[in-house]
Amino acid sequence: MKIQSIRVLGKDLPMTLVEVATDDGAVGIGGTEAPMSVIRPILEAYPFRLVDLLLGQDPRDVRRLARAMFHATQGQGGLIVNAMAALDMAIWDLRGKIHEAPLHKLFGGAVQDRVMVYASATAFDLRNGLSLPLRFKSTERLVAEARARVKEGFSAIKFGWGNHFEPQDDERLAAIREAIGPAIRFMIDFGVPDYFSPGVTPKSAERIARLLEKHDVYFFEEPLPPYDFDGYEALTRAACMRIATGEMLCHGYEFDRLIDRRAIDVIQPDAYRIGVTQTLRVARRADEAGILCVPHSPWSALAVASHVNVMATIAGGVMIEYPSPSLYDDTIRHGESVRINTGDLVSHALRPVDGFIPLPTRPGLGVGEFNPNAIERIETLAAEGLER
Repeated sequence: MKIQSIRVLGKDLPMTLVEVATDDGAVGIGGTEAPMSVIRPILEAYPFRLVDLLLGQDPRDVRRLARAMFHATQGQGGLIVNAMAALDMAIWDLRGKIHEAPLHKLFGGAVQDRVMVYASATAFDLRNGLSLPLRFKSTERLVAEARARVKEGFSAIKFGWGNHFEPQDDERLAAIREAIGPAIRFMIDFGVPDYFSPGVTPKSAERIARLLEKHDVYFFEEPLPPYDFDGYEALTRAACMRIATGEMLCHGYEFDRLIDRRAIDVIQPDAYRIGVTQTLRVARRADEAGILCVPHSPWSALAVASHVNVMATIAGGVMIEYPSPSLYDDTIRHGESVRINTGDLVSHALRPVDGFIPLPTRPGLGVGEFNPNAIERIETLAAEGLER
């Protein structure tokens, strides 16, 4: 059995989707968040030609192929890792289909029969698009959204909050916590670009963390730039609440620096950026170290399925990210793209039931095949966005 063809789908998608097929007709699917305009040359053209590296190889040797790609690209990061991630995901899906088993069984078996998801929302009003400066939502609207998520069955909610920690923001946080009650996990995402703002330091992040503690925030995400490993270690030791990061890291050794130093409380790998092989490795290492693993990236049915399969096998895999339904209404073209990507993109998307996603029983990622109509619609939305 050999890899016979590798195909990049679409004409000008804002992400990259691939199909890897064998000589006996089995097909695996994968993807990455980076646009195909920059990923396709890495896959097909000089100097890397990752497609040529994989053609003729046995797709069941996933880890050997992942290592071969790493060496061929000389361990470089960024978009090159994204390109490898798409292929790695597709080969894992293909291997599961060859063995007629979902990935969680190939990973050694599940330790939980469903995986908790948290509703990932934003505190910014995006109804008029993503142009800056963004407006902050009213307290009433934030409270209404939070209550709606609890009513829908979510027991964990996160808001992208940015650098908004004035007295009125403290009142918003208090109102949300009061509305959802003490049993619901409530997270705050600082994140890019705010962590590049002047004056953002471990000490400033510690002051914010003290403010968030009184609202029983479950974790505080990305309060510092992603490669400030010393800063994260200092902040994690000083803060009483959990500190989270990891979505922007590229290689396992970067995650190792945080894990080995216990420089973080919650690690956030993203299979849509680094692939399934590395996500599984990071999750296992974190579990051994007693660090929680909460994968980032709710923006694709492929990422969600990858994370469900990995986390099902990890005792410390407490939950994964999933788009809040409010995002579909918040935005115009972006909102519809999020809905299509997490639902219609594949034939059997994994969906939450009362705040949990049951483990897939279909082989591979468990999501079936790509939906060509959905891919065409995403491409149309992207083109319309450029024409605005």
